Amino acid sequence: ETVQIAATPVDVDWEFENWSGDTEYVEDPQSATTIVTMPDNDIALTANFDFVSVDDTHDIELSVYPNPARDKFYVESNEMIKQIRVIDISGQVIKEIAVDALNAEINVNNFKTGVYFMQIHTGEGVITERVQIAR
Repeated sequence: ETVQIAATPVDVDWEFENWSGDTEYVEDPQSATTIVTMPDNDIALTANFDFVSVDDTHDIELSVYPNPARDKFYVESNEMIKQIRVIDISGQVIKEIAVDALNAEINVNNFKTGVYFMQIHTGEGVITERVQIAR
């Protein structure tokens, strides 16, 4: 039996990269929509996505500090900040904050130590900063 599968990103900041796992049953592992020929046993497939950022941000002045941080990050911008997302290294959105100000404070006290991406959305575009939590 064959089935069609499709991988769809949750938002425009992610782009399909490929399928991994039991790809010998996948017609085209490089296509987000493809056909799988099902064997008699279970198989495991993972849709892999790559983070892409919008680079229309040349007029935005942005500061994220301290970096690394222990408990809080502060974000300051010359453009109105609309939203901030904190994304872990695997691409999962860990925290999402609606802002509507030129500055914001992000509490990361309950986050694990490690590297994260902070996606700052303004009216002029999106800037992604690599941040680190160290304790």
